Amino acid sequence: MWFTGQKFYGVDDRDNPQYVWYSGDSQDAGSWSPFLGGGWVAIDYGGSTVPVAGLAFRDGKGTAAVTVLSKGAAGTGQMNHIVFQVQVIGDTPMVYPEVYPANGQAGAYGSRCVVEANNGIYYLTGLDIMTTNTVANMVNILVNSSVGTQINKDVKALNASALDKACGVEYQNAIYFAVARGSDENNEIWKLDLARNGVWMLPWTLPAKHLWKYEDSDGNTHLLALVNNKSVEFTRTVLTQDDGVPFSTRLRSVLTFDKSGQSLADIDSAVHKLIHPVGAIEANAFGLDEDLEPTGSLASDVFTQTVDVTGWNEAPYNIYDPGHFRAASVIPSYSL
Repeated sequence: MWFTGQKFYGVDDRDNPQYVWYSGDSQDAGSWSPFLGGGWVAIDYGGSTVPVAGLAFRDGKGTAAVTVLSKGAAGTGQMNHIVFQVQVIGDTPMVYPEVYPANGQAGAYGSRCVVEANNGIYYLTGLDIMTTNTVANMVNILVNSSVGTQINKDVKALNASALDKACGVEYQNAIYFAVARGSDENNEIWKLDLARNGVWMLPWTLPAKHLWKYEDSDGNTHLLALVNNKSVEFTRTVLTQDDGVPFSTRLRSVLTFDKSGQSLADIDSAVHKLIHPVGAIEANAFGLDEDLEPTGSLASDVFTQTVDVTGWNEAPYNIYDPGHFRAASVIPSYSL
């Protein structure tokens, strides 16, 4: 269920799964009766898709419209817009919902895994992670494109039957998805960093059942997750661990030096610049073989914070102060 335009909208009718219900508006927003402006409209009635999520969005022309995402078989689906029209019969105006399809055949697999960010929407389809937005030089059309190409192997490992439990949220120009990777329950959190041109940071091995934003009494916004029936916060004040457990992560760039995948290259060195490191940090290098299967560890090293002498200081003339040295923390760059 969602609220927009002074109306409530609801899906997942067990008796009529293809219905989208809408309530009256204004003071009648709590009523679903047609006598108070409520009712229902069918999406793809008799077809193979079922509406699972919706939000206030727009069509290709930029006109505000209630947008409904439907789930289909084998990772397919569709997207439709609902706009209320007015027809006058005699002297009586009649308001009715008009449904028309958006472009593409992509739809969401769950009601909570649809996130609006950067003037577009991002959602899990069962086969990919898609975004729908407008594109320059293409007028009056919404374009569907994949944002999961760089992590295709990870996307394929998702349990499609459990994607109805997946959830997502936008926070500080990044999107966080809690997903079930090879599991019946959410067991990882993936981060899509929109501020860095769509770099994926994955995974955080946290079994989050829900993600949401919370504003405290001071007006500060916090990103929270429901993990093992506890509300936990994403924060930088606790380093190198998640809820008391040390974590591992990996960064994958969207940079592809050869789209054909037929060129070979040697990596001369990998430079790791550590900023304010705490404890021992282990770095491992992996790769893909000719069959695109993960290799074992190609190289590894452990970095630790050290303190070293940086120089000596001598007392000014005729002042009793024996010479002494000052030490400072040195954080070098390492090559792997």
